[in-house]
Amino acid sequence: MKPAATTIISAISRYLHHDDTLPLPQLRRLGIIYSSYRFVVSIFSMLMVYISARAGDSASLPVFYSKQP
Repeated sequence: MKPAATTIISAISRYLHHDDTLPLPQLRRLGIIYSSYRFVVSIFSMLMVYISARAGDSASLPVFYSKQP
């Protein structure tokens, strides 16, 4: 193996074993919070599309601003 490749691999290996990352339980909790957030936002978006389609509007995408008359 080339010396440059060995240096890169050892640098990555040192970084992965370094304490700059979050502990595993905290990282899992953060992942659960983020997944829940994405789930709620996607449910909201699907609900808005469903309501828009049932209302018979020509736009099939949700509108996040109010239309002024």
